[in-house]
Amino acid sequence: MGKTYDGIHRTSFLINETGKVEKVFNNFKTTNNHYIMLSYLQQQ
Repeated sequence: MGKTYDGIHRTSFLINETGKVEKVFNNFKTTNNHYIMLSYLQQQ
């Protein structure tokens, strides 16, 4: 048909206590999203 399809794009935002976006997570799957966020927070 000539149509292209990118798939699903998932994005998670980590918002700090002042309400500002601290980090944007783009490359993840729903099964490992919490591991990515926890490892980021442990590095801080």
